[in-house]
Amino acid sequence: SATGTASNSTFLRGDNTWAAAGGGLQSVQVFTSSGTWTKPANVNYVYVTVVGGGAGGGSIRDSGYGWAGGGGGGAVTYRKGVSVSGNVSVTVGGGGAGGGCYSGGGGGTSSFGSYASASGGSGGRNARGSSGGYPGYLESNSGGFGGTSYTSPGFNGGSGSISNGGGSLFGGGEGHQISTGCHSGRAAQTWGCGGSGAMATTNCNCPGGGAGKHGVVIVEY
Repeated sequence: SATGTASNSTFLRGDNTWAAAGGGLQSVQVFTSSGTWTKPANVNYVYVTVVGGGAGGGSIRDSGYGWAGGGGGGAVTYRKGVSVSGNVSVTVGGGGAGGGCYSGGGGGTSSFGSYASASGGSGGRNARGSSGGYPGYLESNSGGFGGTSYTSPGFNGGSGSISNGGGSLFGGGEGHQISTGCHSGRAAQTWGCGGSGAMATTNCNCPGGGAGKHGVVIVEY
């Protein structure tokens, strides 16, 4: 006769043992900081989503010309199924710092052990008319490019635009704003997105670019 207990929540396996029913998505673990994924005893295959950190927006020192820093590039997204044999070290890439008179900082690389990794975006530039930062290195699906800065007519007090940060799988980078004067960039709010560039169209001392948002690692089974 079969071993185990027959009930409305068990099934008879091929080895003549009653076992709990299973199947379907059972667990989603979201890492927003580095740590360790602990492998359950009965799990040998997982699906991972890895997003690198978003980059910071650029900023400049203005001394009579209207310049706007480019937005930070969004990070890469890497999604794949992997066979696992034990616990896995998880690294979540940090967001890049906003530039203070300089280009923004690059986002950090996220990884799920040696199975999958995603590099962060590159920082926004710090010159008038500069392009935004680039997405991280393409593994699967790339994040967005940072926006291009714009100023007109390019003199003290001229109008300009705070350029967008690059987006990621989870949404767009920090948004666009038309303005005059001195305005710091806006920090990204969404995993893997870039911060916006800073605006300086009057004499002001380096309003900082917006910081990028850290990445994320999601493990499902």
